Amino acid sequence: MTLQNPRILAGLGLAAVAVVVIALIALSPWSSSTAQALKQGDANCDQTVDAQDALADLHVAADTEPTPACTSAGDVDCSGDVDTVDALDILMHAAGVPTITPASAASECPSIGSNIDTPTPTSTIFLTATPTRVPTKTPKPTATPVPTASPTLTPTAAPTPIPGRYTKTQILSANYLGPAASEAIDFVPIPDVPNEAIVALQSGYMYRIALDQSFQPTLWGDIHSLVTHNPGDEQGLLSLAFSPSFQQDGRAYLYYTPGAPNNPTVLSRFHATQTALEFDSKEDLIHVQEFAPNHNGGQIIFDNAGLLYFSVGDGGGGGDPNRRAQSLSTLLGKISRIDVSGETGYTIPSSNPYASSGAPCPTPRYAGPTPSPNDDTTTCSEIFALGFRNPFRISHDAISDQIWVGDVGQGDWEEVDQVTLGGNYGWSCKEGPVNYNADQCGDKTFIPPRAFFDHNDDNQAVTGGVIYRGTAMPELYGWYVYADFYSGNIWAVNTADNSPAIELLSHSGVAISDFTLATSGEIYMMTYSDGLYRLNR
Repeated sequence: MTLQNPRILAGLGLAAVAVVVIALIALSPWSSSTAQALKQGDANCDQTVDAQDALADLHVAADTEPTPACTSAGDVDCSGDVDTVDALDILMHAAGVPTITPASAASECPSIGSNIDTPTPTSTIFLTATPTRVPTKTPKPTATPVPTASPTLTPTAAPTPIPGRYTKTQILSANYLGPAASEAIDFVPIPDVPNEAIVALQSGYMYRIALDQSFQPTLWGDIHSLVTHNPGDEQGLLSLAFSPSFQQDGRAYLYYTPGAPNNPTVLSRFHATQTALEFDSKEDLIHVQEFAPNHNGGQIIFDNAGLLYFSVGDGGGGGDPNRRAQSLSTLLGKISRIDVSGETGYTIPSSNPYASSGAPCPTPRYAGPTPSPNDDTTTCSEIFALGFRNPFRISHDAISDQIWVGDVGQGDWEEVDQVTLGGNYGWSCKEGPVNYNADQCGDKTFIPPRAFFDHNDDNQAVTGGVIYRGTAMPELYGWYVYADFYSGNIWAVNTADNSPAIELLSHSGVAISDFTLATSGEIYMMTYSDGLYRLNR
């Protein structure tokens, strides 16, 4: 039989090397130590890093039994896979010669022999000099964030992340950003322009920045004359989004508040280039009547089909006093979806849940507590999902075509949701996992939050995040990462199951206002005043 898999051929060759090295190296006996620290490269959990660990890694690479007890420790180059390169690195380390993969070649990869974890007790593995059978092994695919035309892929479950093991690395300092650091609310990469992005400020100013700091931040757009914003309030410019075909159509979309209750919140379209937003090109698409200055929600995203989504809060006040989140005659408390591909205006996607039974809401609809005979109570056909209090940050995952949101709670609970077509997420009948105004909601069916947390530990307001699609932290691939704005705590939930959230980083020390996925799939975290960070470990 001819072996055609190069990794298996390498595994057989290295197995032979292992026999020679084992004969030359005095192997440490199986340790009975009860020490708690797991060492990088200690693939069999015996508290030593030696040739037995290398041979254990070779078993994994060749897919033969037995399987090492501490496989994750055997991945010494942090590639996400235990393979023959790891085995040879361990062998060379045990022999006292430089490894072929230096620690600097892997991002934040611990050096061989350093403490990395707390192992669980496992049984001793028994090693043989050479494997007796070499089955074909299919290499794991590399996780590359490539958008697809339709949601045909399901997020893949990853090894469980380790709580508290993650940290942040500053990419752009407040000193570099200068005026672009103050009240930063949105960080938006410029499509097809490597290393450039727009930082949008709540005050209405937008700055073009360079991730490699090759130029100083420059003013890209200014709509401060259109917005109402005072320090500490929830009004102002809340989101910027580029058209999926920006390099061809030059379109940019802004969501902002001219000032409630007298002026409705606005979704507008502008013409723009890489270097400037054209103020005079403004075309208002939707007005949403507000009745208080808070709970504006406010993020714009596009899905794989090029449809635009935007989130709007319940209109303000405490406890949804006007019961707008459950009303179908207003866009308050909703995530809406429209088609903006036409020359002007917008149309309703035929698959919207109320496309056939409602009518567009391009002008302000009634927002008060008691409808009058003259009020328009027609169902809004833009509605995609309902029952939100203050959906501050929403995101779209290009791999799964899923929509996720962080919905800011009333006084006790914060929640994150995977948003589905026509879904009702409960506010104000429910807040997080508990009843709120349930006596007013009858027998409605609500979709429970995917995750929630209370207001202990300085938590006060969730910042919705993104699904990780990078390669530096393979155990996080397919997980949704989010934070609390006030505490700086950062969590993740697996999008492939219903397992509990894991806290990645406690009290990060920054107020995260926006999560953005880089083209590499790594996660950027824009802070309200401290610059731009990357999540890592």
